[in-house]
Amino acid sequence: MTKNTYMEIMDFIITHKYALLTLLGAVIVAFGAFTSSIEQKRSEKALVEANEEIRQLSALTIQLQDENNKELKHQTSMLTGGNTFPIVAFSCKDNEAPHIFEPALFASGKYPLFNFSMKININNWDQAKKNEYLYEIPELKQISPNYLDKDLVFDVEKFPNLTINIRTSARNGTWSQQVKFRKIADGKYQYETSVIPYGEKIPLINKQFNQDSISIGSMSNIESLKFKK
Repeated sequence: MTKNTYMEIMDFIITHKYALLTLLGAVIVAFGAFTSSIEQKRSEKALVEANEEIRQLSALTIQLQDENNKELKHQTSMLTGGNTFPIVAFSCKDNEAPHIFEPALFASGKYPLFNFSMKININNWDQAKKNEYLYEIPELKQISPNYLDKDLVFDVEKFPNLTINIRTSARNGTWSQQVKFRKIADGKYQYETSVIPYGEKIPLINKQFNQDSISIGSMSNIESLKFKK
């Protein structure tokens, strides 16, 4: 670089010093804004990633809580009986004696019933037989029907106004059940029944006369309230 060239550059800088300072300041500001933008984007990305981790941890926590609650409910139900309830169902010999009904006791649900007790009161029945029966069963299982006294065979042709009131209780609740019978056109007989938890109005089971059958709880192998001995 010659002396003249150097002098020209210096003159240019001196002449345009304010403009050059302004340009330099603009460059510095632009660079600062650029680096700030990069940092902001990095911070935003880190914040999004952190929020996603928090969301995943929150979802996992809720899932674990749900699983723990289900397991706690299951373990509690194993001790109390859960939502299982008892029902006395009746069968008749359709061809041989359609007017003769025999009862059997079921536990309808996933869990057995503990400290089970039952009181059966029978109205308008054979006066030669007792009209009250009491049962106590430490553990009522839901696998198979529990057959009752041999005396409990009901001839509804002979006693058409027969009604049966049943009171049951276990660790998980108390229930009432009423049973009535009637003769239908083909000479056969039907019965209606309902099972209602104590203090409630909505029945758990409500079999009307016009229903041929009704499923019992979760026992898929029992298709109706008719069963074979």
